[in-house]
Amino acid sequence: LKELVRFSGEKDAETFQKLMELNKPGGEIWNAVVEHTFNLPPQPGKPTSLFKWFDGYQSRPGCLVDRRWAALSVYQAANELWEHKGLVWMFLRWVLATGTLIDQAGGLSLMLLFAGMGRDYAFAVGGTHSIAHACQRIFVENGGKFFTNSEVDKIIIENGEAKGIRLLDGSELEAKKLVISGIDPYQLCFRFVGKEHLSPKIVKKVENLQRTVGGTINWYTFAMHDLPKYKAADYNPDINDAHWICLGDRNPEFL
Repeated sequence: LKELVRFSGEKDAETFQKLMELNKPGGEIWNAVVEHTFNLPPQPGKPTSLFKWFDGYQSRPGCLVDRRWAALSVYQAANELWEHKGLVWMFLRWVLATGTLIDQAGGLSLMLLFAGMGRDYAFAVGGTHSIAHACQRIFVENGGKFFTNSEVDKIIIENGEAKGIRLLDGSELEAKKLVISGIDPYQLCFRFVGKEHLSPKIVKKVENLQRTVGGTINWYTFAMHDLPKYKAADYNPDINDAHWICLGDRNPEFL
């Protein structure tokens, strides 16, 4: 916070401190995110724990966000939240790292990103791949079978119900209970299901989804003999030990 005061001023440091208070373990955002992350999603039309908290928070004195941000881009919302353009840049860079576009409406997504400010809510022992192994064991122990290198051609539909899948090699697999897909809506509706099985309203919605907007991350890895020594270490020696350093520009439009 002292560093923020030196860099950006009292107001931004105060804003940052308030956000960290909300987000500390046992804090309001922290509890809402943990509940949201480790429970099944609510029924359609019902708010998640995070949005319930958010609705209540917006009615309180001293709330840091504005409901009208929902109609703004993340870029616009960040510029209203922070005084210093360096802080705006930092948060926009953070948003981009999640794959979120900063120039489209949805500035309230900025608030949800506060939920991840320097905090991790869980670590998988052995790394994230151990989660895949755990899911595989649960699946197999409950009678499931899995197939690798087996591309799906179509979802088999009879009388308006998904009955199984057909693979590219022509073999068919019957679904005893249901068919679940993890692919994008466009492929699901137009390749695997087919327009003929969908209502015109659904077809129109899926056709209208943007599919050409670039939101990918471009990044490089350097092998170095020694750790870098940053110029900023002259006044902030901690920077040489930070695990994530983003080099940027004080002008947020750079992004």
